[in-house]
Amino acid sequence: MDNQTFRFSVLLVEGLEVTPQSAIPAFIVLLLVYIGILVSNIGMMIQISLEKCLHQPMYVLLCNLTVNDIMGSTVLLPRLMKDVLTAPSERYITYVECVIQAYFTHLNGTASHTVIMIMAFDRYVAICNPLRYPSIMTSNMVIKLSVAAWAVSMILVGVLIGLSARLSHCRSVIQSNFCDNASLFKLSCESTVVNNIYGLTFTAVLLTSSMGSVVLTYLNIAIVCFKSKSKTTNSKAIKTCSTHLIIYIIMLITGFLAVFLHRVSMSKMDNLTFGYNVLQVEGLLVTGQSAQITVVILLLMYIFSVVSNLGILIHITTVKSLHQPMYILFCHLPANDILGATAIIPRVVRDLLLDPSERFITYVECFLQAFCAHLYGTMCHTILMIMAFDRYVAICNPLQYPTIMNNRMLVKLSVAAWGVAIVLVVVLIGLTARLSLCRSMIQNHFCDNASIFKLSCESTVVNNLYGLAFTIVLLTSSLGFVLLTYLRIAMVCIRSKHKATNSKAAKTCSTHLAVYVITVVCGFLPIFLHRFSDFVEESMENQTFRYGILLVEGLRIPLQSSLPVLIVIFLAYVFAVVSNFTLIFLIITEKNLHDPMHFLFCNLPVNDILGTTVIVPRLLQDILRESSERYISYAECVVQAYFVHVFAAACHYVLLIMAFDRYVAICNPLRYAAVMTNKTVIILSASAWGLAVAMVTAMIGLTLRLSHCRSIIENPFCDNPSLFKLSCENISVNNTFGVVYTIIIACISALSIFITYVKIAAVCITSKNKALNSKAIQTCSTHLAVYVIMFVSGAIFIFLHRFPEYSDSRKLGSVLFHIVPPGLNPLVYGLQSKDIRNSFWGSRTVSPSIMDTRSTATPQAAAESLITILLVIIDEYLSGMQMATTPMDNLTSPNSFLLVEGLKVTPQSSQPVFIMFLVAYIFSMVSNLGLLFVISTEKNLHDPMHFLFCNLPLNDIMGTTVIVPRLLHDILSESSERYISYAECVVQAYFVHVFTAACHYVLMIMAFDRYVAICNPLRYAAVMTNKMVVVLSALAWGLAVLLVTIMVGLTVRLSHCRYKIENPFCDNASLFKLSCENVSVNNVFGLVYTAVVLSFSALSIFITYVKIAAVCITSKNKALNSKAIQTCSTHLAVYLIMFVSGAIFIFLHRFPEYSDSRKLASIMFHVVPPGLNPLVYGLQTKEIRHKVVKLWRGKKQAMDNLTIASNMLLLEGLKVTPQSSYPVFFLLLFAYLFSITCNTGLILLITMESNLHHPMHFLFCNLSLNDVLGTTVMMPRLLQDILRDASERYISYVDCAVQAYFVHTYAVAAHYVLVIMAFDRYVAICNPLRYSTIMTNTMVVKLSVGVWGFCIFMVSILLGLSIRLSRCRYKIENPFCDNASLFKLSCENVTVNNAFGLAYTVLVFTVSLGSVIITYSKIAAVCISSKSKSLNSKAIKTCCSHVIVYIIMLFSSVIIVFLHRFPEYSDNRKLSSIMFHVLPPGLNPVVYGLQTKEIRQKLGTFWHRNKIHLKIVQSIPMDNGTLTDSVLLVEGLKVTAESSYPVFILLLLVYIFIMVSNIGLILIISTEKNLHHPMHFLFCNLPVNDILGTNIILPRLMKDILKETSERYMSYVECVVQAYFVHVFAVACHYVLIIMAFDRYVAICNPLRYTAVMTNKMVIKLSAFAWGLSIFMVSILLGLSIRLSRCRYKIENPFCDNASLFKLSCENVTVNNVFGLVYTVIVFTLSLGSVFITYGKIAVVCITSKNKSLNSKAIKTCSSHIAVYLIMFVSCATFIFLHRFPEYSDTRKLASIMFHIVPPGLNPLVYGLQTKEIRQKFVKFWFRKKWNP
Repeated sequence: MDNQTFRFSVLLVEGLEVTPQSAIPAFIVLLLVYIGILVSNIGMMIQISLEKCLHQPMYVLLCNLTVNDIMGSTVLLPRLMKDVLTAPSERYITYVECVIQAYFTHLNGTASHTVIMIMAFDRYVAICNPLRYPSIMTSNMVIKLSVAAWAVSMILVGVLIGLSARLSHCRSVIQSNFCDNASLFKLSCESTVVNNIYGLTFTAVLLTSSMGSVVLTYLNIAIVCFKSKSKTTNSKAIKTCSTHLIIYIIMLITGFLAVFLHRVSMSKMDNLTFGYNVLQVEGLLVTGQSAQITVVILLLMYIFSVVSNLGILIHITTVKSLHQPMYILFCHLPANDILGATAIIPRVVRDLLLDPSERFITYVECFLQAFCAHLYGTMCHTILMIMAFDRYVAICNPLQYPTIMNNRMLVKLSVAAWGVAIVLVVVLIGLTARLSLCRSMIQNHFCDNASIFKLSCESTVVNNLYGLAFTIVLLTSSLGFVLLTYLRIAMVCIRSKHKATNSKAAKTCSTHLAVYVITVVCGFLPIFLHRFSDFVEESMENQTFRYGILLVEGLRIPLQSSLPVLIVIFLAYVFAVVSNFTLIFLIITEKNLHDPMHFLFCNLPVNDILGTTVIVPRLLQDILRESSERYISYAECVVQAYFVHVFAAACHYVLLIMAFDRYVAICNPLRYAAVMTNKTVIILSASAWGLAVAMVTAMIGLTLRLSHCRSIIENPFCDNPSLFKLSCENISVNNTFGVVYTIIIACISALSIFITYVKIAAVCITSKNKALNSKAIQTCSTHLAVYVIMFVSGAIFIFLHRFPEYSDSRKLGSVLFHIVPPGLNPLVYGLQSKDIRNSFWGSRTVSPSIMDTRSTATPQAAAESLITILLVIIDEYLSGMQMATTPMDNLTSPNSFLLVEGLKVTPQSSQPVFIMFLVAYIFSMVSNLGLLFVISTEKNLHDPMHFLFCNLPLNDIMGTTVIVPRLLHDILSESSERYISYAECVVQAYFVHVFTAACHYVLMIMAFDRYVAICNPLRYAAVMTNKMVVVLSALAWGLAVLLVTIMVGLTVRLSHCRYKIENPFCDNASLFKLSCENVSVNNVFGLVYTAVVLSFSALSIFITYVKIAAVCITSKNKALNSKAIQTCSTHLAVYLIMFVSGAIFIFLHRFPEYSDSRKLASIMFHVVPPGLNPLVYGLQTKEIRHKVVKLWRGKKQAMDNLTIASNMLLLEGLKVTPQSSYPVFFLLLFAYLFSITCNTGLILLITMESNLHHPMHFLFCNLSLNDVLGTTVMMPRLLQDILRDASERYISYVDCAVQAYFVHTYAVAAHYVLVIMAFDRYVAICNPLRYSTIMTNTMVVKLSVGVWGFCIFMVSILLGLSIRLSRCRYKIENPFCDNASLFKLSCENVTVNNAFGLAYTVLVFTVSLGSVIITYSKIAAVCISSKSKSLNSKAIKTCCSHVIVYIIMLFSSVIIVFLHRFPEYSDNRKLSSIMFHVLPPGLNPVVYGLQTKEIRQKLGTFWHRNKIHLKIVQSIPMDNGTLTDSVLLVEGLKVTAESSYPVFILLLLVYIFIMVSNIGLILIISTEKNLHHPMHFLFCNLPVNDILGTNIILPRLMKDILKETSERYMSYVECVVQAYFVHVFAVACHYVLIIMAFDRYVAICNPLRYTAVMTNKMVIKLSAFAWGLSIFMVSILLGLSIRLSRCRYKIENPFCDNASLFKLSCENVTVNNVFGLVYTVIVFTLSLGSVFITYGKIAVVCITSKNKSLNSKAIKTCSSHIAVYLIMFVSCATFIFLHRFPEYSDTRKLASIMFHIVPPGLNPLVYGLQTKEIRQKFVKFWFRKKWNP
C-alpha cells in the first residue's frame, strides 16, 4: 500500500482557532462547562438512584439522557481542551482514536433523539391513558424502551462509521474541531457517494422520525387537555411536558444549526462563497433629506403596527369575554402582521441610512427574509379564509356554532392555516435554494423568491412555473372561498327578516371584508405592476417554438382612436359580465324562478361570461400596445382558442336544450313536471357542455399534434384556424374536421330548433286556448330572439371568412360575436321574461307602509356589494392575465426529439415479436376490461373487496397502454428511426412510475381489506364503508401520483445534453441520464423512493398476512379458514407476480452486462402482471369465474390453420369522380358513425338497464352486434379507398380474406338472428304462459350461440374452398372483398365454389324466409282467433318492428342477388352491395329502438352516460443498442464418460427419495390432527429447507454430468441465485435446529408452561425469525460479492457459492473473506452453543428428575433432534475442514455435494422413524394402501 498512511496513521486536527492570548481563558471556560455538565448530570443520576419517590418510569428514562450527556461531553471536551493548549501544528490524533471519537459523537447526537422519543411516549401514556400507566410502563417496558433507544442508535451509527472506516485515505488533516463521520470520509480519495447518501438519509430519517413522533404525541396530549375539564390534570401535564419540550427544542435547534451551517459551508459551487457570501440589496432609491424623512415615516409606521397588533393580542388574551372562536382566530392576523413587518421594515430602515453601495446582506439572512416575506403574504390569505369560515358558520348555522367551532376545530383550522402556508413557502424557497448563483445584486427593496432565483444563471423554469402556480392557486382559492362564503351569508341575510341578526352580521363581516379587500388590493398591485416591467425584453430569448412567444395581429386601429375603442369595448365587457352575473344571481336567489326553464337558461349567461372573458381582457391589453409588441405564449394561445370554440359550440347546444324544454312545456304540458325533473335538467346541461368540450378537444387535439414554422396569429385572438396555419405540415385533416364540425353544429342546432318550433307552432295553431298560445309566444320569443342574435353573429363571421378582401371586417365581426350576444342575451331574456322582470323590480316596487319601516339602503347595499365583488373578480382576472402573459426568464423548453434504443430484435424476428406483444396487449386489455365490466354489472360483486380490486385492472390498463403501443411501433421501425419527443417521453416516464407505485399501494389497501374481513369480521361492514373504500383508493392513487410527481419533477428541471434513451421506453433514470448536470439528488431520491415503496408494501403485506395466519391457526372454524384461504390466495398470488417481476428488473439493474435481460424484464413487468392478474383473480374468485364462463360461452374460434399468402391485391373500390369524392366520403362517414353510434348505444342501453333484461332484447343485441360487425368490416376500408387514386387501392390477401369472411358472416347472421327473434315472438304470443319457462337465459344463450356457430361454420367452409385455390390474378372487381371476388382470382376450376355458393345462398334465403313466414302465419292465426284487443295490440307493436327490420334486410340482399345476374348493371350491383352494409345497420336500431317503448324511454337517459374521447398520438421511430450477457463455466462433478450415466441415475434416485420422503413427511404432519403440535410444526421447516437445498443443487448437477466439461455453462444471474439459496439452505439448517432445540427445552424443563409459551403465534415468530435471519445474513454476504467486477469466468466448484463468486474478481476481496469468516463462525458458534446449552439444561433436569416416564419421553424426542443435528454438523464441518487443505479439493467438492444430499435424505428417516406418531401414521397409511390396491 504505497503512498498511504494506513489504518493506524496519525492525523492532524484543525481544532478551535484561538490566539495564544485567548487560549488559557478558552481552556478555563471549557473546563468549567465540562465540570458543570458532569456534576449536574451525575448529581441528577445519584438523586434519582437514592430517592425512592423518584423510582418512576419518567425519571428512570430521564437517566438515559444524563448518561448520554455525560458520554457526549466526555468524548469531546477533554480532547478539545487539550488541543486549545496545543499549537495548531501539533494537534495530532491517531486514526483509531479519531474513529472512536466520531462514533461516540454521532452516538450522542442520535441517542439524544431516540431517548427524547421514548420520554415523549412515557408522557403520552401518563396523560392520555393514566389508568393504564402502571400496567404499560412497567420495569420490563422501561428496560425494553431504553435498550431499543440505545440499540437503534448504535446500529445506525455503527453502519455510518463502518462505511467510512472501509475507505482508504490519502489526506491527514481533520478540518473540524473534532472527528466526525464527514471529517473521516473526506480523508479518502475514493468515491464517497454511498457515505453521502447514507449520511443524508440517516439525518433525514432521524430528524423526521423524532420530530414526527414528538409532534404527534404532543398534539394528542393537547387534544386530551383541551377536552379535559380538570385543572389539576392540565396543570400537571403542562409542568411535566414543558421541561421535556424545552429540552427537545434546545436539542433540535442546536442540531438544526449544526446541520444547516454544515450544508452552507459544504457548497461546491464555483465562483460562489455559498454559506456567508454577501449579496448587495438595491433598496429604496431615495437619498439625502428624503431618505431621513422616509426613515422616520417607516419607523413610526413599524412602531405603530407592532404596538397596535401586540395590544390587540394582549387585550384578547387577558379579557375573558373575548375568548371566543372569532377573536381567537383573529389573533393569527396580528401575529402574522408582526411577523411580516418585522421581517422587512427594520432591514429597509437600516438600508436607507446606508449608502446604496454598502447595503449588504448575507445569503442566509436573505433566505430567511424571503421565507418570512412569502410566509406573511400566504398567511394573510389562509387566515382570512378560516375567519370567513367562522363567520359563515356563525351566521348561516348559528344553532350549531358552539358544536362546530369548538376548541379542537380552532386548533385544526389554525394548524391548517399555518401548515399549508409553511409547506407551500418551503417548497417555493427550497426550489430556489438548490440553484447556484452567478450574480450578487438583489434588485428589490428586500429579498424575495424572485429576486433570489434571478441571481442564478441556471434554468429557472421550474421556479417560474411553481411561483406562477403558487400565486394563482393561492389567490383563486382565497378569493373563491371568501366570495362563496359571503354570497351564502348575503343570501341568508336577504331571506332573513330579523333586523338584529342582519345588523350583527353586517358589523362582524364588514371588518373582515374590509381587511380582505385591503389584502387583495395590496397583493394585486405588486403582481399587476410586476407584469409591466420590461415585457418585450424578457420574452423572446432562447425560446423554442412550441412553448415560445407568438405575435398576435390584433385589431387594426389608429393610435388616435385606440382610447375610445378601448373604453367602448371595456364598457361593453363590464356590462355583459355584470348583466349576466346579475341574471344568474337573480335566478339563484329567487324561489319563483327555480324551474327547469330558468335553470337551463343559467347555462347561457355562464357561457356568455366565459366567451367574453376569454377574449376581451386580452384584447384590451393588446389595444394599448404597439402592434409589434402584442405577444402571447403558445400555451395561452391554445387555451384561448380552446375556450373560444367551447363558447361557440356551447351557444348552440344550450339553445338546443332550451328549445327542448319549450317543446315539452307547450306540446306536453301535463307531462312537463315528470319529464323535466332536476335529474333531466342536469343531464341536459351536462350533455350540452360535454358534447361541446368533447368536440372542441378533438379539434384542438388535431392541431396540437402539428409542429409550427410561423409565429404570427393573423387574427385579433387565437382560434383553431389561426393555430394550424402556423404549421408547414399537411393540414387537410384539420380543415376537413373543422368544416364537418361547423356543419354538424350549425345543421343540428338549426334543424332541431326548426323542427321544435314547427311542432310548437302546430300545437298553437290547432289549440284554441288563447292563454296557452299567449304564454307560448312570450316564452318562445325570447328564446328565438337569443338564437337569432347568436346565429346572425356567427353567420356573418363565417360568411366574411370566405372573402379575404374583407378580412378586417371579418376580424371585427369575430370580436363582436364575443361581445354582442353576451351583452344582448340577458337584456332580451331578462326584459322579455315576465318572471325575471318581476323578480328584478319586485324589491323596488315597495308599498309606502313597508318603505316607512324598512330602510331603502338594504337593497342598494346588496347591489353595491354585488358590484364590488364583481369588480374584484374582474380585477383578479385582469391581473391574472397580465401575470400569465409575462414571459419567464431563461425559459428553455425541452422540445427536441430523443432517440429510443427500443427492444433489440432482428429484422427476421421483428414480426413474430410484434405479434406476440400485440396478442399479449390485447389479451391484457380484454381481460382487465372484462373484469371491470363483470364487477360493475354483477350486483353480487358490489362489495368493498371487489371495488378495491377494480383499482388493479385500471392500473394494469394504464401500465400496458403507456408502454406496449409505443413499443409495437418501435419494433417495426428501424433502430435509427425510433424517435420520441421530450414531452411524450416525460409523460410516458410519469405514467410508468405511477403504474409501478400504484401496484404496490393498491395491493396494500387490498391486504388491509382482507385483514379487516378475517380478523374483525363483525366490524367489517362498519369499517369498510363506501367512504372508506373511496378514501383508501384515493390514498393509494394520491400517494403514487405525489411521489412520482416529485421524482419526475426533479428530473424535468434538468437541462439535457444527450438525446439517446438507452432503454426500450422512457423512465425517470433514462431521463436524468440525458443531463450533464449533477444528478445526485435524482439518484438519492430514486433510491429512497424505491426502497420506501418496496419495503413499505412488503412489510405491510407481510404483517397483515402474519396476523391473518395467526387468526386462522387459532380459529377452529373450518369454513372461515377455507374462505380466508380462498380470498387471500388470489391477493398473495397477484402480489407475488408483481413483486417477482419488479424484483427481477431491479436485481438485473445491478448487472450492466445483463442490460438486454434487464430491458426485457422491464417490458415483461408491464406485460406479465397485467395479463396474469385478471386470470389469477378472476379464476380464483368464484363469482367472477361463473360470470366470465357465462359470458364466454357464446364465443367460438374459427379459421384454424389458415395459411394465406400476403401478396397485394388491387381493389376496384367505388367509382367516384375527384370532384365528388369528398361529398361521398362525408356522406358515408356520417352513415358509418350514425350506424355505429346507434347500434353501440342500443347494446349499452340494453346491457345497463335492468328492465330491458328480457329475452327479446337480449336476442336483439345480436342484431346490433352483427350490424356493427358488418359496417366496420367494410366502411373504414371503403372510406380510405375513396380518398385514394384508383391505381393505389391495394389490399393484402390476408386482409382481403378476413374482410370477405366477416362480410359473409354478417350477411348470414343477419338472416338467422332475425329467425331466432321471430321464434321468440312466436313463443311470446302463441305460448305466453310457457314463455318464461321456454325462453330462459340458457335458451337465449343456446339460440345465440347456435346462430353464430352455424354462420361461422358455413362461412368457414365457403371461404375455405376459396383459400385453397392458387391465384393468377390480382384485381378485385368489387368495392370490397367477398367470396366470389376471391375465387375469381384463380385460374383453376371453381365449379365446386360456384355450386357451394349457390347452395349456400339458397339455403340461407329459404330457411330464413320460410321460418319467418311460418312463424308470422301462426302469430297471425292466433291474433285473428283471439278476441283480446290488448294482446293483439301488443303483438302488433312488438312484431311490426321485427317485420320491418326483416323486410329492409331481405330487400337489400335480394336486390344484390338479383342484380348479380345482370352484368350490365354491375355498377348498380356494387352500389347495392355497399348499401346492404349501410342501410340495414343504420335503420335497424332506429326502427327497433323507436318502436320499442322501453328502449325509447331509456335511450335519452343512457345516451348521456357515454363520452367518446379521441387522442391522436404521433410517434417518430428511433434506434437501438447492443449488450452482451456474460456466461460462466462451471467445473461440475469430475466423472469419466463411462461413469456419467451410473452417477446420474444414482443422483436421480437420491433426489427422488429426498423429495418423496420430505414431501411425504410434510403431508403427514399437515393432514394428521394429532401431529398438529408446535414440535411438528417447527420440524416442518426442516423438510421445507431440505427440499430447497436439494432442488437448488441436484437438478443442475445432474444436467452438468451429462454434458461435456467444456460445455457446462451458466449465466451469472443463475449463478448468483444458486449461490444465494445454497447459503440460505446451509444457514437455515442451523437456525431451524436451534428453534427446535428451544421447543424441546420448554417442553422438558417447563412442561406446565409449554402450552402458554409455545402458542401458534410463538411458532410463527420462531419460524419467521429463523428464515428471516438466514435471508438477512445471506443477503449481506452475497451483496458484498455482487458489487465486485469480474475478470474470470470459471467456477472451480460443482456448483456456485459465495467463495466461487468473489474469486471471479481481481479486486481486493478482503472484506468478503473477513465477513465470510465472521459469518461462518457466528452461525456455527451460535448453533453449537445454543444446542449445547439447551441439552445441558435438559440433561440436568432429567438427571435431577426421578420420573422415568418423563426421562424416557425426553430421550425419545431429543434423540431424533440430536441425530439430525449431528448429521448436519458433521457434513458441514467435513466440508469446511477440507476447505483448508487445497490438495484435497476433489474430496472437498464431493463433501460439499454430500452436504446437500446426506442430511436431506437422512433427516426424514431419522426424525420420522424415531417419532412414534409419525411412524404409526406411516405404517397405518402403508398397510391401508397395501390392502386396498
